[in-house]
Amino acid sequence: PELSGGPAIDAVFRYAHAAWEDADHEALGGRLDADDETTKRLFGEVATGGIGDGGNELGMGRYHDIIVGHVPNGALLATTTRTAHVIACGVSNWGGYLLADVMALLARDAALAVRPQAQRDLLAKIVGWGAVDGVTKQNAPSIDGMPFETVHQQLIQEMEGIVTSELIPQNN
Repeated sequence: PELSGGPAIDAVFRYAHAAWEDADHEALGGRLDADDETTKRLFGEVATGGIGDGGNELGMGRYHDIIVGHVPNGALLATTTRTAHVIACGVSNWGGYLLADVMALLARDAALAVRPQAQRDLLAKIVGWGAVDGVTKQNAPSIDGMPFETVHQQLIQEMEGIVTSELIPQNN
């Protein structure tokens, strides 16, 4: 496949593409993991990570047996693709927000925090392209069955407040 991003983006793209190719295009998840020889061939010894909420996301193979045993239809949807590190959360987007905000804190740059308006604009754009919510199956500005404006926006604002208060001195 054609690669066009920086080294980190290229590595993620290669991993996702290899996982898809290895899945025989039939399973909901791939079969690679952080210790797999294909992974090591593609990247050498690097840390891998995933973010998931239901069990079919890249990396959630680390919890395969738990998902099969405790998630409805777990045997059907559970991926076997493992990563060295996993952010497991109620909504995958929330894990992404968390990771981005932690990176902002590590970089000591509040401007890198996830912003509600940016996420609202992104969601509006993909809904405009025809994307549907994975839970409601509706072409609407919601994520995992929850409206952006009343659930996700509030969470992003709270997280942004934490990053901002940590990095921008407050007047007492």
